[in-house]
Amino acid sequence: MKKSIKKYKLIISVLLVFILSNAKAQVNLIPNSSFDDTLNISNIGDPRAQRAITDWHNLDSTRIQNCLVMYLHFNSVNFNFKLPYNSYLYQYPRNGYGFINLTTYFTPLFTPQPTTLRSVARCKLKTKLTTNKKYCAKSYVNTLENDDYFTNGYGMYFDNGQLDTIVAIDSSGKYPFVSPQIQAQLIITDTVGWTLVSGTFTADGSEEFVNLGNFLSDTATQKINQNFPTMWCYCSELNVEDVSLISVDIANWLRDTSVTLTDSVYIGLPKYEVPDAVWYTYNMQPIDTASGIWVRPTQAITQYIQAIDVCDKVAYDTVTVYAYPLSNFELGIKNFELKVFPNPANNVVTISVNNLSNQPVVITNTSGQIVYQQILQQPTTTIDISQWASGVYVVRYAGVVKKLVVQ
Repeated sequence: MKKSIKKYKLIISVLLVFILSNAKAQVNLIPNSSFDDTLNISNIGDPRAQRAITDWHNLDSTRIQNCLVMYLHFNSVNFNFKLPYNSYLYQYPRNGYGFINLTTYFTPLFTPQPTTLRSVARCKLKTKLTTNKKYCAKSYVNTLENDDYFTNGYGMYFDNGQLDTIVAIDSSGKYPFVSPQIQAQLIITDTVGWTLVSGTFTADGSEEFVNLGNFLSDTATQKINQNFPTMWCYCSELNVEDVSLISVDIANWLRDTSVTLTDSVYIGLPKYEVPDAVWYTYNMQPIDTASGIWVRPTQAITQYIQAIDVCDKVAYDTVTVYAYPLSNFELGIKNFELKVFPNPANNVVTISVNNLSNQPVVITNTSGQIVYQQILQQPTTTIDISQWASGVYVVRYAGVVKKLVVQ
């Protein structure tokens, strides 16, 4: 009975080590950062964010028509909200399939008057922020060509979910003005490209939500009048795309992987998670800009580097791809033999093959770490293992696998 308990404990321990070693680090804490369509808007045809995207919602659910967060999508069946949907808006998404549109109204629009309305988008972070930890927050914004105003009225506010309904009466001070951690410093006038709004802040540990919108009063909002007054209001609209919140000290977010030689494998983070990431070869030659990329290694060990801009600095991490050779049949090798002796071994071990190949012999421990790798120059090779830890190792050569026990 005791042996069985010990056996189960050992199995559980091994599983926990495997799970922890393969767990993905949370890099971007914003769910659905590129506003991908999670409910297939091409079938819904509804522009509202809380219908089209499960992670994002209007802050004011009681005044949805007055404080509307629009979700724009280039596959929408609704022509009015298909990107680019008219002469006022020229943009396609930076990444993914859509982005959101936020509006601030500066004149009386609905009764009771005077009322200023702001559309604010909210979503819950992947995890609660850590007290006294520094974070880098980013998002990209773009304004409409024929809006009444260009403004600096955009910010990112992180809170515990207690922010009140965004309905303002400036003269009475009833609007719940807050100081967003990230605020656009300049008036946003680019109607063609995407303007980066970013900055760092230190969390107090209560933040669970991110809110996107104009948190400035009408007076504090800097404006440039575009002389395109509409018939029913004076407003400023901003499109928002690629939102991210990343710890400034993020490290070791990539995980090593393996693949059959000459085959392809996806490395890195999920699609669109970190849109500004840059990929390099190990000698720092740029490859691509994406959260993750597909690679096709041509050698046994290939390393790639990913760089992420976290406002104050650039963070780097390395991923190693182990490429194992094809099978003997695919290599055209017949009657291939691999001998490993003595086995168990303690000081030296001999590798013997009956056919030499340009594929290296690779020896890994039970954690998958490579402890020896070499292209054989002769049929018999002796390896010094006197410094190796006791345990079970795996020997691979040209598609043949052998177990080696080191005592």
